[in-house]
Amino acid sequence: MRHPPLVAGTGAQPHAVAMAGSCLDPHDAAQWARPLVAIAADRDLRARLSVAALKAAADSGNRPSRAELLGALLGAAAVGT
Repeated sequence: MRHPPLVAGTGAQPHAVAMAGSCLDPHDAAQWARPLVAIAADRDLRARLSVAALKAAADSGNRPSRAELLGALLGAAAVGT
């Protein structure tokens, strides 16, 4: 995972992301804007969160759960837009 995940704080996503990204209110656009700007502007923050995401993925066992995969995909989509 090259970018830290930003996910809606619903269902199992907060557990899947843990400290490797941000869980946000799915109905609050301003809450999504702040971490997007921070991650885009701060190389060190982006690097720290990316390392945490890789560690979380490695610690999750041999096979990621469905929630972890969904969280990673949503995070990648949120960062890539």
